Amino acid sequence: MKEFDFGIVGLGVMGRNLLLNMADHKFSVAGLDLDPEKAA
Repeated sequence: MKEFDFGIVGLGVMGRNLLLNMADHKFSVAGLDLDPEKAA
């Protein structure tokens, strides 16, 4: 099992941008959304 520093459930406008910002700052991140297109 892979470990992450940070995870987001819900990758709408706010969730996706927060996840990308954390990744830009070298955090290991994971995102989950019920809509497969948002999680891609």
